[in-house]
Amino acid sequence: MPGLYLASTQNKLKTCGHTLSAETFPTRVIDPVYPRKLLLESDKTILGYTYHDNYSTQTFEDGRFVIFVDGLIYEKSSEVIHKELRKISESVFLDRVEARDIVTDWILNTDGEFNLVLLDKETDDILLFNDRLGRLPIYYSQTDGLLLVSRNPWDILVVTGSREFDREAISEYLLFGFVLGKRTLLKNIFHFEAASCLRAGPGSDEAAIENLFSYNFDEKISGTEKISTHADNIVELLYTACRNRVDDDFNTVVSLSAGLDSRTLAICLNNLNIDFAAATFVDYYELFRPEVEFARQIARTLGIDQIVFHLSRASGRDVLDILGIKCGTNSLGVCFVVSLFDKIKAAYGKKITMVMGDGGDRILRDTTPGRRISSLDELTEYTHKNNSMLSPGVVASITGMDERELVSRLRNRLASFEEKEMVSRYLHFIFYDRCRKWHFTGEDRNRAFARHVAPFYASPLFEYSMSLPDRFKKNFRLYREVLTRLSRTVADIPNSEWNFPITSKKLGIYSLARSLYFHLPERLKSIVQRRHHYTKKITVYPADSSTRKCLDSQLKNCPAIGEYLSVDGIRKNLEGMDKMGFDHLFTLVSLMEMVQSGSSSIEQYLESELM
Repeated sequence: MPGLYLASTQNKLKTCGHTLSAETFPTRVIDPVYPRKLLLESDKTILGYTYHDNYSTQTFEDGRFVIFVDGLIYEKSSEVIHKELRKISESVFLDRVEARDIVTDWILNTDGEFNLVLLDKETDDILLFNDRLGRLPIYYSQTDGLLLVSRNPWDILVVTGSREFDREAISEYLLFGFVLGKRTLLKNIFHFEAASCLRAGPGSDEAAIENLFSYNFDEKISGTEKISTHADNIVELLYTACRNRVDDDFNTVVSLSAGLDSRTLAICLNNLNIDFAAATFVDYYELFRPEVEFARQIARTLGIDQIVFHLSRASGRDVLDILGIKCGTNSLGVCFVVSLFDKIKAAYGKKITMVMGDGGDRILRDTTPGRRISSLDELTEYTHKNNSMLSPGVVASITGMDERELVSRLRNRLASFEEKEMVSRYLHFIFYDRCRKWHFTGEDRNRAFARHVAPFYASPLFEYSMSLPDRFKKNFRLYREVLTRLSRTVADIPNSEWNFPITSKKLGIYSLARSLYFHLPERLKSIVQRRHHYTKKITVYPADSSTRKCLDSQLKNCPAIGEYLSVDGIRKNLEGMDKMGFDHLFTLVSLMEMVQSGSSSIEQYLESELM
């Protein structure tokens, strides 16, 4: 994964228990080889980054300070960014001003997805902080006086030689597809939390890490204005977000489906007279084929160029690429993106900005539970039933973890949130656990190939929309108002999820049926899901497939996997797994094998269709 890497110790790096230099720190195990740039190497500190032509960084070296921006900052010129961060560096490093307030204020007044490092070359003082939602995943470890920070956990594993996994994290990963809180699958390697600040330097054996800000989803505006007023405001915020995220040095491509989110962004760019093209894809399993014709209607209506890409299954080589890029933090079931980006670049050029609709389904729609939640126990039950990859019973069978303990840990996590309202706690779980540990890592995977932007996550838009009373978003009311303001004609094109447009009177019936669905017993829900061919319910790996054979090789050839997972439990539950659940299990086992043995059974299937 491109991005920054950092090592810091109060002792000399050569005597802190690790042989560490700029040459050894960014060694990749299986990650594609990226160019790298070393910004600073001293006895106590290494700072550098890896990159590619589509990856955004900025570096300012100003006297005694090194300022490194990993990611994108919008609405501020390079000169302004330099000036503001120089001022923070002087205040924190020279005047010894408390970093908390000055950094918090800067984060809350800056739109972007970024990790920032401020470094004093004379003292080896370090300040690292990120954006308010933690949009660029970054990881850290502190062991024996050595601080390691990297965008890719493989870096930390290579330096420390650690091979241990976190047993509780494994069970959470199988249950949800991600790990709750700041832990990762790897023991003593942590996910840096959103809007946090790390301070390391003289006089401290361990870096101080502090969370500076967290959204409280209880806090809503009065909502006395009409919904039309809010829709007008959101349209303007969308225009600003789209305009800010386009760069004339890159060809702009919208990932266009027939859903609401990508068409909304396509209309915005079109209304702003910004040149762009559309890319629509049909995956090997043709799960999204029904979207293609509606997506073509959207492109024709807007008068934009569109290419429909037909994808083959991902090869073992593609699977190894994604395992290296994301170190198991992203499901290997999405490895088709490797060939997809190859095709997109061949069509539109190597320097592209991919505009994605990520976040629209959570920011403009009603994301609260589909039924009334009156207690923490009810919220816990609803959360795990509506966000699980595998059932607690299956996870317990594979990990040996008590099923009640799995549910109890989720309950404790929900109880830790500061919101009082149960629906608000659910939103906190969605944005600070599910989005940060699943959706954001998926977006981050795309950054390994292209300049990736997601306008719905623009800070002003996110803050405004999430402050609105939930009633405005019920039954897609707010989204309909926004979309019809942008283009009534495009709004009238059916949404593939429903097979009718958001302007249709059928939406009321659909919304009622959706509300009733959340009250159904689980067995009836499963029948509804199967009848509607939901992605989660499709099984595509028969026992004689290369994928199942590869999994079997992993379980046989790496005995260390059995230290954490029940091989019998895996085999017993395979036939009942849907594709999504199997993909996450295969990701976990593939990571374990690579970490524990240093090699992968996937190498036997490099040219085979695997996922």
